[in-house]
Amino acid sequence: QGNYTSSAIKKYVVPFALVSGALIATDHTTGESLPNTKDQMVWSGRVSQFGAWYSIAGISGAAYLAGKITRNERARETGLLGLEALGHAQMVVFGIKQATNRARPPERDGRSGFWEGGTSFPSGHAASSFALATVFAYEYRDVSIAVPIGAYSLAALVAASRVGAQRHWISDIVVGSSL
Repeated sequence: QGNYTSSAIKKYVVPFALVSGALIATDHTTGESLPNTKDQMVWSGRVSQFGAWYSIAGISGAAYLAGKITRNERARETGLLGLEALGHAQMVVFGIKQATNRARPPERDGRSGFWEGGTSFPSGHAASSFALATVFAYEYRDVSIAVPIGAYSLAALVAASRVGAQRHWISDIVVGSSL
């Protein structure tokens, strides 16, 4: 029997779909209730670059090379798994973005929904950040509890910064983070 039993679907998929739907329905309200200052957008934009595919690939590649040079098998494997996780996350994100075509928050000129031309849903930065965080958290879970806490905290910071930079709706980052 597989992992996708009706019990698992009721336990995980249904609540996730309900929460995601509620967030999508309230995205405009929550987006407008944020401070949305120029400084917030600038700093959030800078922070969010740590979740860009090239940043995640650089971190993963550096871990791989450091492990290769120092003969540290764990670091080498972590880097390789990080690159694989990034590739998988980006493929899924790209497919969903192409299927949904959701407009980004600044594009409030009547085009704010799905299938209206856009690349907002889901957040690729959030998906990539959490993919790499999961790899580091798993590979170094026995070293210290600080590793998974730090990895997921950094991923959450990157994901939240995408909302602060007005590049994504809250639902975009929640769905992207869960991928």
